[in-house]
Amino acid sequence: MEAPYLPELSTDERHALVALVRNLVVADGHVSDSEMYDLVELGVSLGQEEFGEAMRATRDIHRDRLATLELARRVTREGVRRVILSIVEQVAEGDGVHFAEVELIHQLRAIWGR
Repeated sequence: MEAPYLPELSTDERHALVALVRNLVVADGHVSDSEMYDLVELGVSLGQEEFGEAMRATRDIHRDRLATLELARRVTREGVRRVILSIVEQVAEGDGVHFAEVELIHQLRAIWGR
């Protein structure tokens, strides 16, 4: 994943982004080298402090698909939705798309009406 352009994100938007990426990378049961790299790159893009805070905030929910998608519902800005969806799709494609990753992307698209 190329370091994404990230607009100024609210706390809820940042938490949703991190939770979605975390849910995606554990969807197939393991974290690949590509996914680990994407997480590091996301941390650099968000900033170490903001990323660390979002990681702590999503620690208890990121493996819970429903809770993660509920967090995504709080993202209301269309431009931010596009950026988050693009990042999630890039991470999924990085090591070959698993059916559980496709399911998350479809669910996210349905929630956001895409």
